[in-house]
Amino acid sequence: MTTGIRSLDSSLQTTLDWLSEIQEELGWTDREKVYKATKAVLHGIRDRSPIEEVINFTANLPVVMKGMLFDGYNLSGKPIKIKSIGEFYDYIQTQYGGGQGNTINADDACRGVINIISDKVGEGEMRKLTANMPVELRPLFQFRTPDMAAHPSQHGTRRKLEIPIA
Repeated sequence: MTTGIRSLDSSLQTTLDWLSEIQEELGWTDREKVYKATKAVLHGIRDRSPIEEVINFTANLPVVMKGMLFDGYNLSGKPIKIKSIGEFYDYIQTQYGGGQGNTINADDACRGVINIISDKVGEGEMRKLTANMPVELRPLFQFRTPDMAAHPSQHGTRRKLEIPIA
């Protein structure tokens, strides 16, 4: 299926490619679950980050993924005050629509989404995003460097960022 609009078709294909890579990273078979988990993690990042950083971060996303990130966005009360990794995971679960039998492993979802997005948007952008997070949440944003992505068997899947604490 195509829209007949080249730039939209390209963005849709790029988004589908990214989601396929996230699916492979997570080892999940349910594409709808991957989509919803990706959107939930993007919402967590969006809602915890200063709006200026959200806008800078989205410059590197395909148009369709920008739509996923901004879907339902309400600027008031942002950034929200999530102070621990557990609270962030709870927020991801809420954004996912977690109810009885409708849950995900938020740690896995964060790892998979952040690894693939960092592969795509680059280490510099991820460092800026991470630097704008509270110190307690920065461990969530450990990600692979490009050399780790190219040779995963030689590295762990996550890399500790060294962000100066101001």
